[in-house]
Formats: sequence, C-alpha cells, structure tokens
Amino acid sequence: MEEFVSKAIEKIEGGLSSVKGQKENVVKRPVADALISFCRQQEEFAQAVVQSEKTFADCVAHVVAGCGNALSDIEAYRKAVGFWFPGAVVDMVLTIRMSEFEEPAKEAVPEVPAKPEKAKSQTTGNLEFSLFDLL
Repeated sequence: MEEFVSKAIEKIEGGLSSVKGQKENVVKRPVADALISFCRQQEEFAQAVVQSEKTFADCVAHVVAGCGNALSDIEAYRKAVGFWFPGAVVDMVLTIRMSEFEEPAKEAVPEVPAKPEKAKSQTTGNLEFSLFDLL
C-alpha cells in the first residue's frame, strides 16, 4: 500500500527536470510539493498518479494552459489534482496567527463542507477563511 505513495513521489520528483517553459518552471516546484502532500494524504490519489501514463510535465502544462498572466495557488492545485484524478476536490484554508508567538491550532483539519464556497471557520482562537470566499 505504501508503495504507491513512494512510487508517486518518485514519478513526480523525477518529472521535474522534464518541465519546459517559463510559466511551467515558475509553478513546477509548488505544484510538485502540493501533489506529494496529497499523495501522502490519500493513497488512492497516489495510486492514480502511479497507474497513469500521464507525466508530471504534462500535468504542469495542463495547469498553466490558458492562465494568462496570473494563476492563483488554489486554481493551480485544483487543475493539477483534476489532471490525475478527475472529480477530486481541493480545499484550502488560511490561518492567521496574530503574532509569531501564538501557537498554531492543534485541532484536526476541518472537514470539507458539502458546498466549499460556503466554507467557514470550524476552529476557535484563529482567524480563518476559505479561499472560496475570494472567488
């Protein structure tokens, strides 16, 4: 089971050097890091990456296709995940700590609500908002 995760990471890391293009090179490392994190979170996602004949370079090209001069993080991650696993949902939460000395929240990651665009904070002590609120 863990073999899919390590193979997916190897496939993603191994594909970094084959990415070509200015926009592609700007986003390749953050997209790779996010995909690796997702593989560690969901073995089924890692399995989809491993079993696909698609390449990481193809994924990055898909991510930047049609982006013009701007691309948000959440859109890049959604497109990357959708490239490997159509129908998967990516949610993002930003947490603001009011000072560098405030401890990060120790609560579990909030569950993704049925309608992500209506996501609201499910923890206390921190200011949080969903990036869907900005769209």
